[in-house]
Amino acid sequence: QDFIDFSERIAKGDLSTELDEDKILPREIKGLHSALDGLLTALRFGNTDYYGGNLDRAYNNYLKALKLFETTNDEAGIGVCLNNLGNVYREWGDLNQAKDFYAKAIVVAEKLGERPSLASRYNNYGLVLLDSGDYEGAKDYLEKALAINEELNRVRGRVLCLNNLGLVHFKLGNVKLAFKYYQEALKLAKDDDFLRGVAHSHLNLAMFYLEQYDVPSARSHLEQALENAKLVNDVLLVEEILQRAQMIDRDLDDHSTREQIQTILDQLRGGTAPRKTVLYILDYSGSMSGSRNRASIRGSLDLLKTAIKDKDSIGIITFHTKSQVILPITPVKNQRTNITNTFKMLSRPNGNTALWDAVYDGIVQLEQLGSGQKWLVVLTDGEDNSSQRTSRDVIRKLEKMKAKPNLVVISVGDIGQDEAVLMSLCDAVDGTFIKISGTKSVHKEIEKAFKTVGQLMSQAQVSVEGLVLDDL
Repeated sequence: QDFIDFSERIAKGDLSTELDEDKILPREIKGLHSALDGLLTALRFGNTDYYGGNLDRAYNNYLKALKLFETTNDEAGIGVCLNNLGNVYREWGDLNQAKDFYAKAIVVAEKLGERPSLASRYNNYGLVLLDSGDYEGAKDYLEKALAINEELNRVRGRVLCLNNLGLVHFKLGNVKLAFKYYQEALKLAKDDDFLRGVAHSHLNLAMFYLEQYDVPSARSHLEQALENAKLVNDVLLVEEILQRAQMIDRDLDDHSTREQIQTILDQLRGGTAPRKTVLYILDYSGSMSGSRNRASIRGSLDLLKTAIKDKDSIGIITFHTKSQVILPITPVKNQRTNITNTFKMLSRPNGNTALWDAVYDGIVQLEQLGSGQKWLVVLTDGEDNSSQRTSRDVIRKLEKMKAKPNLVVISVGDIGQDEAVLMSLCDAVDGTFIKISGTKSVHKEIEKAFKTVGQLMSQAQVSVEGLVLDDL
């Protein structure tokens, strides 16, 4: 009956559900399921999930498609999947995996002589080099991609490369050259009605005008970037624009001094000041024992490895019967081993849940910092039953903060009335609330949630390759 229901949903156009592969089914039914699952993958393979911010589902569909293409020895399809899997890993902040997948995709395109695909993959490989701090290497690959796009008259590919080359020169401090690339990209994107390219160009121009200490013009371009990103429902890009707009709105006004603006620019360029401070607020109560706590530690360490740079700072607060500062806010540089060992020591959760005390203590620590990105990452699986402070105390404290933090709450299971309060806190500061419900594979969902946090901290303008059904 489950298979019949699954088939009927597909017939009605509902592609959102899966058939439970763990159930015991007759061999014939399993064969039909495999065929339908392949069809489902093909129908979904429009990259909607990627641009919609559903990276887990995009990853699963790309992986299924890769297996399908490997079965049929379709090298072109294999190359597309490798490229797009690289995009997902880059969004997750796993640069080594992204680089590996992009490199394999490039080999396929070079072997097949696929010039358009090669341009896309050179672009993406250039971006992962940029993320890794290899600016000259990034410039070389992006220039190779641009040359192919110009040769083939691929307007949208040119828009991507021009914007990304502008970003490289922006990082290098070549502001005027970056502006030239952004202006050319914006004109091409508008002429071709390429709204995603228009949005990226406006975003980059906003950063240029900030370099000129022109806050009103920067805000104007951010508004236009947001408008166009929303039109194409690019959730990842919308989040990036909102993040930058929030930083400018909370730290600057039309009368800000050059020194104040320069502080923000140093952070956006990756200057000497820490780009961001990440404060972990981790549930260490008895209900988190076992696989949940291990997943919390693995997720935290993965975030440290993939999304938190040497120029950043982190702190750790745990809570059980009381709130406890395990690691005061500490620069990451030269301290990764000590920070990792601190996380690994958190092996025996116990006691009650002092959630509000811990969040309050975290806000106090962030208040003491200067300007810059501030991230508050909260993980909890239970309703508060031990705090001296109330949720209202936390709300008042948050309202008084001049520079609101980037708040991410990972809520596991049923946390009662506290869930609504945490959701309202996220809404108040344009934060993110991640709900993990049910009991099956909760530990895996916790680790995925931390990958989502890493994605929120990342920036991207990659080239996602698509297929038409004939290619399948």
